[in-house]
Amino acid sequence: MRFHRSLVAITLLLATAPALLPANVAGAQRPQQLDADQQSEVQRLAGLGKLWGFVKYFHPTLADRPEIDWDAELVATIPAVRAARTREEYGDAVRAMLERLDDPATHVVRPNVPVRAPSAERPFGYRMTQEQVLVVTIGNYYGLTDDGMSQKFREIRDTLPKARAVVFDLRSPQTPDPYALIQLTSTFGALQSQLTTDTLATP
Repeated sequence: MRFHRSLVAITLLLATAPALLPANVAGAQRPQQLDADQQSEVQRLAGLGKLWGFVKYFHPTLADRPEIDWDAELVATIPAVRAARTREEYGDAVRAMLERLDDPATHVVRPNVPVRAPSAERPFGYRMTQEQVLVVTIGNYYGLTDDGMSQKFREIRDTLPKARAVVFDLRSPQTPDPYALIQLTSTFGALQSQLTTDTLATP
């Protein structure tokens, strides 16, 4: 995380450097104060950096999509964010970056625009990537006790020792209530014991 924050800070510093330099370097004693447009630009770039860092280190798509150069996506998006003059233009620039993830659950939400619920067609399942990363998709929490789930969990337990790393995609098409969270915790107890001897706090 320290490297990630440094990279974002350096990137944003380079991007905003022209706006922070005084008009007359030789005769100026201190940098000019930022005007409203410059302050807005800095805020947009800071928001972009936070979003980029969160996706880089926490989004499940990047676990098995090595062809996505997320660092390059940030560099390509900075000019559009700097050029944006409205919230809509800023949203369009960020949306273009997020579309590289090809994930309908990760998108820009416009104010006062009805939000389409993420697709419920993300069934429970698992896959092993070429990099030996086991990706487990939870889907609907209420389906974790359906018929046939016990067999799938046994298959995952048998696959765990072969994995170099494990990614759990815990996104649900609906906001989980307390009962759904109990389903998740109880169902994953057997898997947790194979990953660590410590108690894990699930989201």
